[in-house]
Amino acid sequence: MIADSTDLLAHQRMIDAALDTIDELIRATPYDTRDDLVALRLATRCFNDAAAALRLVRCGYFQPSLAMIRDMMECRLLLDLFNRQPQRLAEWHTLPEADRKARFSPPKVRIALEALDGTKGKKHQEDYSMFSKFGAHPTPEGFTVISPNNMTNIGAFPDMRLLTAILEELVRELIQAVEVISGHAPNDAPRVVGAKIDYLQRLRPWRKEYNP
Repeated sequence: MIADSTDLLAHQRMIDAALDTIDELIRATPYDTRDDLVALRLATRCFNDAAAALRLVRCGYFQPSLAMIRDMMECRLLLDLFNRQPQRLAEWHTLPEADRKARFSPPKVRIALEALDGTKGKKHQEDYSMFSKFGAHPTPEGFTVISPNNMTNIGAFPDMRLLTAILEELVRELIQAVEVISGHAPNDAPRVVGAKIDYLQRLRPWRKEYNP
């Protein structure tokens, strides 16, 4: 299905480019402190989530793929917050669990980022809720992902509509993840600079076509 679609093939190649870049940025970024290591582990979880989501959607397991994209989004938003307020990274990984949940729950992180952006939009919340409803949480609405034409499938199945929708969500989330992870990588490292340049050269034509 992907090979027969110009758009899906372009999304697949952009996903590959983003994964290549995240992998290179993680390997090229030093970790001299505990904070550095924790940030790189969050970036690694983004990579693993995205790779798993791609594998699952290509195998026809659409609901678990959405769950992986939601997890990647949650890690990406945390990293975004820590890039902007580095002192909160140490707080996140040293607080007792109950305090960490109270201060860094997904809604709290989204609200903090909106405040930093100077916006009151609900875009993060809408995306997170969508991934939760259709992928991560058992909901009546979520059954549509495993029941094309209201006929429930046991196991994997092919579906062009779901494949297209999830690949579009995955590539969009991955591009944002690369941007956030790039913010943690040192700009004076030749390997990092090279990875960013290569990625931008692959991103520009895709963005011109699909995200003007």
